Amino acid sequence: MHRIRRLTLLVILALPAAPIGQSHGLPAPESVFSFRPGADYKLATYDQSISYFKKLAAATKSMTLIDAGRTSQGRTMYCALISTPENLAKIDRYREIARQLAVSKSGASVVARDLLQAGVARRVGSPGSRRVLYEASDTMEPIFEAQFGRVRATLPVLKRGEPHVPKGRARERFRAMVDLHEFWLREGAGIIDRWQKTRRKP
Repeated sequence: MHRIRRLTLLVILALPAAPIGQSHGLPAPESVFSFRPGADYKLATYDQSISYFKKLAAATKSMTLIDAGRTSQGRTMYCALISTPENLAKIDRYREIARQLAVSKSGASVVARDLLQAGVARRVGSPGSRRVLYEASDTMEPIFEAQFGRVRATLPVLKRGEPHVPKGRARERFRAMVDLHEFWLREGAGIIDRWQKTRRKP
């Protein structure tokens, strides 16, 4: 009795799929296996299975086999694509579309949150829809405001922690951090207004 070890064969059905099972001239599995699939004490080997799928692909324009890597035994792992000939002719285009869309929902959420915090994007509403939409900011003010907001939020934390830092070099460095944050906020006040005034000058 032959046994398949770790044979992974993926069949992707791309709609609208061609009626491959109803087509004439396709080889029957028993013509390759020498037994009917499902027969007692009979299992197809890896080579028999691949041979059958290759004969199927050669007998119809609605199926093609592609190399999908290697199995744990170092054998070729095939992927059978079944669709219309027109769809199969555009496989490379569909791969590129899939690559561009290959971003997880959680990954997109993290990126959107980071863009919001950085001030380079903003959330916009869509009447009658639950979808969360974002658009790029058309000004630089939100970017600076987001930076100043983080500095303002950090400064009280630094001040509360300063008394608990041991005296010496560590306390001096901590004090320098507090001074830098205070300087940033003090000098940054109105910086956008001053910058815009310089751009309005002839």
